[in-house]
Amino acid sequence: MQDHQQRASVRRGDRVGTIAATGLMLTVISICITAIGVEGMLRVYHRKLFNLESITHGRNPMGIAEYDSLLGWVPSVGQFSRTGWAWTVLASGLRSNGRPAPATKGGILTVGDSFTFGDEVDDVYTWPSQLEGLLRQRVLNAGVFAYGIDQAYLRAEKLADVYDPRVIVLAFIDNDISRTQLSYYQRRWKPYFEYGANGLELRNVPVPESRPVSQPFPTLNRALGYSYLANTVLLRTPLRAWYAGPDELRVHSDGDRVTVELLTRLDRVARRRNILFLAVTLATDGRLGGNRRLPSVVARLRANDVRVVDLASEMLQMQREHFVRMFEGKGHYGVEMNSWVAGRLAAFLRGDKQSRAAARHGRAQHLKEVPACPRSVKVTASVETRVARDGPQLASTIATLARR
Repeated sequence: MQDHQQRASVRRGDRVGTIAATGLMLTVISICITAIGVEGMLRVYHRKLFNLESITHGRNPMGIAEYDSLLGWVPSVGQFSRTGWAWTVLASGLRSNGRPAPATKGGILTVGDSFTFGDEVDDVYTWPSQLEGLLRQRVLNAGVFAYGIDQAYLRAEKLADVYDPRVIVLAFIDNDISRTQLSYYQRRWKPYFEYGANGLELRNVPVPESRPVSQPFPTLNRALGYSYLANTVLLRTPLRAWYAGPDELRVHSDGDRVTVELLTRLDRVARRRNILFLAVTLATDGRLGGNRRLPSVVARLRANDVRVVDLASEMLQMQREHFVRMFEGKGHYGVEMNSWVAGRLAAFLRGDKQSRAAARHGRAQHLKEVPACPRSVKVTASVETRVARDGPQLASTIATLARR
């Protein structure tokens, strides 16, 4: 009797174990099937159904930007939209101004970051677009989101050879100075300049495409990178930094010094090519960096005889409530502030009556002091011809050329 009870108890235990094992197996199978299904849906959603590249170790997916071996990234060509605004990038890689470009040669080349590109406003409302409307001259918007001054400098050099502009405007915020200290920003590699044995030297070119390797457990990190489900989950946990890697990597702390030297270099290159170069400062409301480093950089640039249009200092003197209302939700300029920037730059480029009178007085005084000769007469005549052709906004630049 006792043996029978023991055998019955064993059979019941076996049945419970079998049921438990079966239940566990079915649960695991259900979880696996669900995970595979969710993985497939996520891959379809991201249009990467048959992608076999690790997200964490492959090329950084750009989306609205394309990889560039010199600059790190450039805007993707096409039409794009976000809540409240849309933009178009032309086949040239420049942002559209929302209207047919004026039929003028040379024109104005603008470079910079997202404040120049015009994040959070439509094409026609960016300050380069509005500047084009005010001056009725071709304005090329070569701004790129998240650029540092080093990238803007390289882009200006590259595009100056393509478009041969009469004016180059490099606009920057305080944060762009800090970005010159980085080799990796917003999970993308970038070029940078660093002082070495031969002075300021370009580094990290060609720009790497793969992401930095996470530590510890790089193999596990790579394996998880093959799963879009793991990607979706881990990016929402405290393991995000280990899984996705750092947001940025700093290589030096010479941002101010690098900025001043690069902008001075660009100014000298522009002068040799008879191009007017303007370094333009822009202020933020604090959400996309502060404004602390700008005054020192402005002073050093002016000491190097670089033309600076310090709009940041003017902005920061505005009534605070009005100033902050001129920004959009994510911290970029709204239509009103873009219009204000365009107006101030148009006034500078046109030159007011006093500056034009001063330029004419300077030319007359110079001709009195220097004995006349056939070469001087020829140069002066060519200057007057160019003034008539190009308009008064370049009078001060031409006067400088005549004095040379």
